[in-house]
Parts: sequence; C-alpha cells; structure tokens
Amino acid sequence: MIKISHLADDAIRLRFIPFALKNLAKKWLYSLAVGSITFCDGFIKVFLKKFYPIHKTALVRKNIMQFKKKNLVNRSEGTLNAS
Repeated sequence: MIKISHLADDAIRLRFIPFALKNLAKKWLYSLAVGSITFCDGFIKVFLKKFYPIHKTALVRKNIMQFKKKNLVNRSEGTLNAS
C-alpha cells in the first residue's frame, strides 16, 4: 500500500472503499451521513449488517455444512447417475 505521511492506514483504506463497491452497495454508502463511519472496522460491521444479516449467513453456513455430492459418475459407462 502507498504510504502517505499525514494519513493513517485506516484513512487510506476508507478512501478506497467506494472503488470496491457497485450498484446498490455504492448507493447505500453515499446515502450514509457524512462522518458516520470513521474506521474501516466500523465500515465492515455496518456493511455486513446491511448486506449479510445474521440469518442470511447462518443459512449459507448451514447449506455448506450439509453439502452432499448428488451426482456420481458411472466409470464403466461414462454416464452420470443421480442419487
């Protein structure tokens, strides 16, 4: 990262955030009150709460933990068998 003597690393990171967002997330960022986010950690918490609420992440985590392979290849025929 570029080091600028009069800016803290956190301030530099905050300035890059708009370039990492698109569409709805970028609109949301610009709708926040000026000065409402002063640290990267604060932005991360607010962003995750808005776009990845606890129930959503819990559901994704549950689906990952319950993942099962559904299609098996029959090696002798080279076909897929659903199970």
